[in-house]
Amino acid sequence: MLKARRNIKKGLPVERPTLKSARRRIKILYGTTWIILIILVLSFIADGFFMPDIVTLAVLGPGVGTIIGLSIRYYIKKKSSKKGAGVKYILLAFIFIIIFMPKIASLITDGFEDIYKVDSPPEGYPIVTIEELVGHSIGGNEISREFKPGSSPLVPKHYDYRELVNIDGNTKTITIKYYNTINPYFAERIFKGINDRLEKGIKWRGMTIFQRNIIIDDEMKNLWTMDNMVLTEERDEIIIQKGNKVLHLLGDIDYDEDKTKELIINRFFLDSGAYEEF
Repeated sequence: MLKARRNIKKGLPVERPTLKSARRRIKILYGTTWIILIILVLSFIADGFFMPDIVTLAVLGPGVGTIIGLSIRYYIKKKSSKKGAGVKYILLAFIFIIIFMPKIASLITDGFEDIYKVDSPPEGYPIVTIEELVGHSIGGNEISREFKPGSSPLVPKHYDYRELVNIDGNTKTITIKYYNTINPYFAERIFKGINDRLEKGIKWRGMTIFQRNIIIDDEMKNLWTMDNMVLTEERDEIIIQKGNKVLHLLGDIDYDEDKTKELIINRFFLDSGAYEEF
C-alpha cells in the first residue's frame, strides 16, 4: 500500500497485487487481532485472580443480560406463531430486571463486605490499631474491623484496613491503605496518584466533591526521615512514601506526638529498601 502511494506520487505505474502480498496482509491483520485478544484474555484472568470481587460485579450485568436475552430469543422463536408473544416475554424480562437485579446486586455486595470483616487485626501485616494510638486499653467497647488484602505483579502486597470503635460515646475510626511495591519508582507513582486524587476530588454533575487541600510539611518530613510526605489541611489524612513503601492513613490522629511517630515508623517503614515477605 505504501509502495503504491509512493509510485502514484512519482507518476510511476502501480504494481499489480499478488497473491503473496495478499496473504501477507491477511497474516498481519489476523495476527494483530489475535495478539490483542490474547492480551485481553490474559488481563481478564489476572484481574480475576487479583481482584475477584470487582471482576464478579463487572461480569454480573452482562452475564445476566445475556442469559435473559437468549432466553427471550428462544421463547420468541418457539412461540413465534402466536401474535404478541414476543412483546409479552420482553415485558416480563423488563419487569424481572427492574425488580430483582438491584436485590441480587445488593446480596452480592453485602456478601463481599462480610468476607472482609475480621474479629482481630490480621497477623503478618504491619497494622496499627486505635488502642495503640490512644495509648490505653479499650476492652469492652464494640470494635468493628474490615480487612481487604490484595496483590499485583508490581505491588505484591497491599491492603485496606478499617477499624471503628465507640469510646465513651465518641466514635473513633482509622483507615489504613498500605502498599509494598517491588521498586521505589512504583511507590513514588502510587504516592503521587493518591496525592493528585485528593487534590482534584471527584467530578460529579459539573461539581467537584471530596476535594482536599494538601500541605507539604518539609520539617515534619525531615523529622520522620521520609522520601515524600503530605497531609491534608485538616491533618486528618497523611500520605507517606519511603523506599518501596507507601502508607495512606486516615483518622483522628495527632501526628505531632513522638509516640505516634515512632509507632508508625517502626511498624511500617523499617527496612524500606526492599520488598518484604510477610
